[in-house]
Amino acid sequence: MQIPEDGLWPLIAGAAGAALSLQFIEGMTWKQKGVMTITGTLSAALLTTPLMEWVGMPASWSNGMSFLVGLFSWAAVGGVMHTLQKADWWGLIQDVVRRIFNRGS
Repeated sequence: MQIPEDGLWPLIAGAAGAALSLQFIEGMTWKQKGVMTITGTLSAALLTTPLMEWVGMPASWSNGMSFLVGLFSWAAVGGVMHTLQKADWWGLIQDVVRRIFNRGS
């Protein structure tokens, strides 16, 4: 992992956001909380700069954006995981196969 150009403050802000996000999730073990904090911190470290460039934010907002990415990264990951678990994969496969074979008809 590469240290951001403006030092460790964005990384620290991302870690603080990830740690704060744990207050909104109940029933977790200390190990799960540790993994979530590390993952939120890494998400903030790796995704803040690309997100800021994508939306055209000024570089001076990097600490705040790192905090928000750390804070909301698990909400996004949790939503994706929930969607994948609830998906009707067999229905999707059947639909894709039907579309492939009905294309020539």
